[in-house]
Amino acid sequence: MCKDIVSSTIKTEISVFYDLCIPGFEGPLPLVIALHGYGENKEKMMKLLKTNLTEPCYIASLQAPFPHIVPPVLPGRPIKHGFGWITSFNPGEAIRLHHQAVGQVIDDVLNKNKMNISKIILMGFSQSVALNFRYVFSNPNKINNLVAVCGGLPGDWDKNEKYKPSNTDILYVGCKKDMIYPAKKIRENAEKLKTKSRSVEIQIYNAGHQIPLECFTSLNKMLSQ
Repeated sequence: MCKDIVSSTIKTEISVFYDLCIPGFEGPLPLVIALHGYGENKEKMMKLLKTNLTEPCYIASLQAPFPHIVPPVLPGRPIKHGFGWITSFNPGEAIRLHHQAVGQVIDDVLNKNKMNISKIILMGFSQSVALNFRYVFSNPNKINNLVAVCGGLPGDWDKNEKYKPSNTDILYVGCKKDMIYPAKKIRENAEKLKTKSRSVEIQIYNAGHQIPLECFTSLNKMLSQ
C-alpha cells in the first residue's frame, strides 16, 4: 500500500527544430524568424514565406516543441502531427522554452552560420503571437520589427513588470471574419501596444482566421527598408 505520494520535478532537455532558408545574395540582409500557429508545422510556414517574400532575406521557420496527433479526415489515411507552443498546464515552462528557442536561433544564425544580418523581424500567427509579444518586451530593443497576425496579447500584459518599452515597430494584422481574435480586439490591443513600442500599424482584412496574403506587401516593404 502506498503511504505517501510526493510530487517532484526533473529537468530534461527538449529539442526545438527549425529550417533556415539562405538566399543567393550577399549580406547584410534581414532575418525573418517565423512561428506557425497551433496545429501547424515549420514546413507549412516556410513554404508560405518563400512563396510570398520577394525581397532577399534569411528565413528561419521554427517548429513548436509540443506535438499532438491530428486524426485523418477520411478512414485509412495516414495520421498526421501538429505542433503547439503552449498549454494552460504549467505555461511558464513553455514561455521559457519559447524565449530560449528564439534567442538561440538568433545566436545560431549569427554565429554558427555566420550570416550578416541587417535587422531582425519576428513574425507569428495565432497562438505564437502572445509569446512573441512576451519575448519582444522582455528583451527590449533586440527585435527591430514584429509582425503579429491574428493573435492576442499576453494575459498578464497589464500587470507584468518584466515588459519594458522596446524600440520595435509592430505590424498588427487582423481579419474581419476571425471568430478567435476579432478585429475589434486587435484594435484594442494595438492601443495598449503603443505604450511600449516605437510604432504600431494596424491592418484589417476581409478574411477569417488565417494569414492574409495581402499583408506580405507590407512585409516586403519592411524588408526593403
